Amino acid sequence: MLVAGVSLLAARRMAGVFASPLDPLWLAVSGTLLAVLTYAARPLNRGSAPAADVRRLRILWHTAGWGTAALGAWALSLPETPPLGLLALWAPLPCAGLLAVSEPRRVRAGSELASVVGRFAQGLVLPAAQLAPGRRPSTPLPPTQSLVRWENGGRDRVHGRLRVTLPSGRRTASAHVAFCPPFAAAPQVELAQPTRSGIELSIGEVLPHGARFDVKARAAREQATTVAIEFKAESAPD
Repeated sequence: MLVAGVSLLAARRMAGVFASPLDPLWLAVSGTLLAVLTYAARPLNRGSAPAADVRRLRILWHTAGWGTAALGAWALSLPETPPLGLLALWAPLPCAGLLAVSEPRRVRAGSELASVVGRFAQGLVLPAAQLAPGRRPSTPLPPTQSLVRWENGGRDRVHGRLRVTLPSGRRTASAHVAFCPPFAAAPQVELAQPTRSGIELSIGEVLPHGARFDVKARAAREQATTVAIEFKAESAPD
């Protein structure tokens, strides 16, 4: 629409159809309309095209689009047009051009601001333990459970690691692990290392939806002790 309208204006200008210049008000409306239409036709990066292609498309648009708009302004700039009218006609074009040129920078700045705000908001959402009076946020502790599940040879298998704490002054403790989704039947469970230095590990109970592991120390310890358990579970063969 912009190219067709400007081509018609330029053709009529060269044919000598325009005899007298427009009023400054109509020239201002014409210049604003040319700027708005050219700016509205700018290419937008929707995230599907590579950045290099969008950059080349913007260069082509700046050259062809604003050249077309300038041609339309020239078609309306008759020799008898007063300076005020020429200013009202041409001023919107560079203003809109500067706005279009700075748009990618403004978009990047907006994205960076949104990222900063998001990180700031995320930093405000802390675990309840870290919000306790007198405590500063600390790094998260290692995971208490880690399970890897896969299927091999038609059998459902789980390889797991977990930690259980044996409190000071106590000799026994238990650790529970859940199987989700549950096995079709109680799986076969095997401990990788059933014994530790002064500590015995045993399988307390095995169910399709989980298992219990028992920890027993030969003597009560003065300090709490963390015991690592590694196990394998697999479904019974068909």
